[in-house]
Amino acid sequence: MISSPLLRLSLHEWASLQTELIWVYDGAVDPEYRHLRTADEHAGYWARYVRAGQVRLSSPAGVVEAGPGQWLTGAREKGAIDVSDDARILSIHFLCQWPTGNDFFGKFGVRMISDAVCPALRKQAEQLQRSVVRSHPTAKVGYSHEQAVYPGFLRQQALFVNWLATWCEALAEQGCQPAYGGSHDERLTRVVRRLNESPLAAGFPKELLRAEAKLSQGQLDLKFAQAFGLSPWRYWERRRLEHAKRRLAQAEIPVKQVAFELGFKSDAHFVAWFRRLTGDAPGRFRAKPMGER
Repeated sequence: MISSPLLRLSLHEWASLQTELIWVYDGAVDPEYRHLRTADEHAGYWARYVRAGQVRLSSPAGVVEAGPGQWLTGAREKGAIDVSDDARILSIHFLCQWPTGNDFFGKFGVRMISDAVCPALRKQAEQLQRSVVRSHPTAKVGYSHEQAVYPGFLRQQALFVNWLATWCEALAEQGCQPAYGGSHDERLTRVVRRLNESPLAAGFPKELLRAEAKLSQGQLDLKFAQAFGLSPWRYWERRRLEHAKRRLAQAEIPVKQVAFELGFKSDAHFVAWFRRLTGDAPGRFRAKPMGER
């Protein structure tokens, strides 16, 4: 397989990408997770290293099976995941997305990476998993809303980013190419960073965006849409929706708290907004099996 050259962009533009660890797990697979059906939506990437047993993945592209010493990785797509009863897996779910919310490599099916070819991928994942367990011993699934001091977060993020770099290199060796080349307009890069960094509860930062871009609202909307395929407002709404879904996936968090975090003045307004964008009320979304959310 022919490897792909890695894309070169400015450091400032790379900083506008969203990279986030959602979970990392190492061990036996609980019975309720051995046979899952997955939905097709923007939910980042997963990578699973098989320590023991067998893993079978079915997707529109076909069926892939892996055994001990092999990684399977890809974007979340409609399909099925089946693992044997004796399976032990090192699993990572994470975001690596362009400012548009599109996954870095897009959807490339399922790729297999051999531990014999890239042992660093497993070693770095093990180091990351041990760090997460030490820092958040009671967390089960999802780490994005665990509490930490900033230096602790940076140390854990450094481990994640180190693993992510190895993952990107391994996929580039298999011919995967970035799905989007970014924007070469520094004004738009500043706008994206402001959209990513502004508190969701504070509301859409319309005036701040215009100040960053030094453009009229109409000019900003046009240039942003030309570069990223959506308006700044739609980008903001996508960010809010992803936050809402991630929080609702944690059953112990009240709907009222999620609404407050997003700046809604009442539960009813949040419920109506969520139903309009997803077709489901928050309670119905929360009741769905994890693979169908």
